Amino acid sequence: MRRPFEPLIPLAAALAGITLEGMWSLLAAGRARGRVVACVLLALGAASFVMQEQWLQVNPRGGVDIQARHEGLRLVEQGRGQEAVDLLSAALAEQDNLSTRTVLGMALASTGQAAAAASEFKRVLAQDSARPDAAFQLASLLVGPLAGDNDTQRLATTREAEALLRSALVARPKWAEAHFNLGVTLLRQLRFGEALSSVDTALGLADPQAPWRSEAQRVQEIARARQGGGGNQ
Repeated sequence: MRRPFEPLIPLAAALAGITLEGMWSLLAAGRARGRVVACVLLALGAASFVMQEQWLQVNPRGGVDIQARHEGLRLVEQGRGQEAVDLLSAALAEQDNLSTRTVLGMALASTGQAAAAASEFKRVLAQDSARPDAAFQLASLLVGPLAGDNDTQRLATTREAEALLRSALVARPKWAEAHFNLGVTLLRQLRFGEALSSVDTALGLADPQAPWRSEAQRVQEIARARQGGGGNQ
């Protein structure tokens, strides 16, 4: 039986490159501005990379790729990301595998190599566009460390992240965390009604103990307040 998706690697450390000035200019004026910015940062910090249990199941050939993924994830969880990168890179040199490459992207992201991680996720999606895990993870980078240096770039990467999350949700419509992250991208685009709907869905699907629930509730409150104040819908 497949388990619920498990949060593995919080992205808070990878968000240091986001500047508040650029985010403020994308948000409507008013007293809620500071709360929105703070909430978005918290929301993105709560986003995490996820994995499928099937990645850890032994394949019929007992391939080393499964073992490498299992060990790579263990190293990442222990904060030994570079060791995971080395291990997974060696495994991929022997046998290319999209799931192993996705875990390599996770390991690279955990060491702060956001651009290299994004490259791996894009490579996975280029070979198989129906890979929701890679889409989710790339979207997280696009609204975090790869958001861009100015408002135009940030808006473009936010829209790209939105598209990626929507594609992930086509494959896994009950993925609570993806609904939440989608809500964050919509909030950043001032689409308050859509953001509220997405976050409402996320909270309805989420486990009561989901670590991002409090941040989602803050986003929910802000989107509701801004929607009621005449914001975009």
